[in-house]
Amino acid sequence: MGEVAGLTAAGEDATWDDVHGFWSVLGDRVLKYAAWGDGFDRARPFPRGDGGFTVWYERDGRVVGVLTHEADEDYERGRDLIHRGARLTASP
Repeated sequence: MGEVAGLTAAGEDATWDDVHGFWSVLGDRVLKYAAWGDGFDRARPFPRGDGGFTVWYERDGRVVGVLTHEADEDYERGRDLIHRGARLTASP
């Protein structure tokens, strides 16, 4: 974020091309979130049998965010779907 801000302040064109994300550790739980941050019109939660979960955030049918707990593969898949502006084609 700082690099893009600095370049644009210096009059150069700069944009993000990597999906932003963060992790939060709450006790023994780790939540991972990635998104463009432009809002969503649908949230689709999918609980997992092991106590984890994934929430897919969509806008106009395309994945724009993902929140996970104990679902690292969905977090990585989500970042790719967000980057490509893709639809969630199958239930996780």
